[in-house]
Amino acid sequence: MNYRVNGPDYDRHFGGVYYLFIRGLSPRTGPNAGLFWDKPPRSVIQGMSKLMGASIPSEIAP
Repeated sequence: MNYRVNGPDYDRHFGGVYYLFIRGLSPRTGPNAGLFWDKPPRSVIQGMSKLMGASIPSEIAP
């Protein structure tokens, strides 16, 4: 099975990331406590890829 997306597009295929802080998750602290969601701009992902020496797919590169 191949789960790779052909021709990925950052804006269309990357929905963001969730961070779950396990110690903060509790029904007593509310439904959003311990959760953080973010979708960094494409430029941040490109910059991190360059810093780590990764090649940037042409679909993400400017």
